[in-house]
Amino acid sequence: MKKLSLILTIVSYALGSIAWLLGLMTVVFNVCGLWGLWHLACFAFIFYCFIPVVPHIASFVVSFFTGNKKGKYITLNAISSGLTLFWIFFTVFISSNWFYDYI
Repeated sequence: MKKLSLILTIVSYALGSIAWLLGLMTVVFNVCGLWGLWHLACFAFIFYCFIPVVPHIASFVVSFFTGNKKGKYITLNAISSGLTLFWIFFTVFISSNWFYDYI
């Protein structure tokens, strides 16, 4: 069961890192005014952002029930899930809009 927790943690990190990279590209392209690339990165992020949520939830639930006394995987998965959810909300509600609307 601990191997399953480790495997799900690695999978959730891999899928989450792709979401973080797409979100970062959305922010950078928005700030730089590269609107064609911004549209591509934003649409890719919007269509992809639901994919890492399922492995994050699964890894958190499995690591919670593995009986790990130190709670290392629980803490790591909670932090990673929190960062991913924050990044999804930031990208959808802030970076997906034009920054020039806020000025």
